[in-house]
Amino acid sequence: MLTQERLKELLSYNSESGEFIWKIRRSRGALAGGIAGRISKAKRDAGGGYRWIGIDGKEYLAHRLAWLYMTGVEPQGDIDHRNTDRADNRFANLREADGSQNMANKVRQANNTTGFKGVSLNKATGKFVASIQRGGAYKYLGLFKTPEQAHAAYAAEAKSLFGDFARSS
Repeated sequence: MLTQERLKELLSYNSESGEFIWKIRRSRGALAGGIAGRISKAKRDAGGGYRWIGIDGKEYLAHRLAWLYMTGVEPQGDIDHRNTDRADNRFANLREADGSQNMANKVRQANNTTGFKGVSLNKATGKFVASIQRGGAYKYLGLFKTPEQAHAAYAAEAKSLFGDFARSS
């Protein structure tokens, strides 16, 4: 198990830039003074866009290392990127979250045809459905004449359920 002490022995972390810098030369060509890690190239929904850092034969997500570096404890749940940029590991951009909170901060899915998060078109009625998910369960919020009305219902419920984690766009 990686400790804060071992982490600080190997890397320095700039909490304002979010970058980790190697303090020592690594066997695989990483030089002391060089930026640590790599950005994964996998599809965004499959975990791409995160910075990974290899330490002592194991790969770690940089945002989780930042939390350990700054707080001295390994995060128990998820670490959420406030601005949704998976490579932005500035400490001010990170916060502990449960799975539902982390999902609440997701941006609207690319395949959403209404243009509004939490809103879909009911083709049978021609009206717009607002719904929200928490803890794996969907909650129906109503059927509306316009996507804007449905989105307003979604945004209000998201704020009520998730507070600062609510992202309505």
